[in-house]
Amino acid sequence: MCGINGVLSINNIDNKTKKKFNSSLNCLKHRGPDQIGFFKKNNVLIGNTRLKINDLKDIETPLIYKNRYVISFNGELINFRELKKKFFQNENFATRTDTEVVVAMYHKFKENCLKYFNGMFSISIYDKKKNEIFLARDKFGIKPLYYNFKKKIFHFSSELKSIRKFDKNL
Repeated sequence: MCGINGVLSINNIDNKTKKKFNSSLNCLKHRGPDQIGFFKKNNVLIGNTRLKINDLKDIETPLIYKNRYVISFNGELINFRELKKKFFQNENFATRTDTEVVVAMYHKFKENCLKYFNGMFSISIYDKKKNEIFLARDKFGIKPLYYNFKKKIFHFSSELKSIRKFDKNL
């Protein structure tokens, strides 16, 4: 199942914001009890809770691809093996996960990667080089993606209760 969570701020992340983020990420543990992790850079926090399905090893979570993209992924890409075979025959992947194929597809096709995906998902990909975030969900909204923008802070998550945990005034 997995869970995604993230905060982007106009200003650098302070200790108060980080504490609220950790609390909102921890309330997603039931979605991904096998692993929990986060990435922090100046004004960005990206978190992920992981349920191991395709690759039972511990992997970096959120996953960092080509030392540029930070992906937090919830869902299942049914056709990831076919996409891997079609577009990345000569690439050595660090994992056997659909997550790594998703971010590789984003690297190759940017937002047009979505037209190749068959599955249910919510995705967050942060580009460290451009300081940009890409958020998407499957076209039927099977895997939810909630967000809130308030007081110069954009927060997104797999669950509304995580958003409310971050901002108790909602």
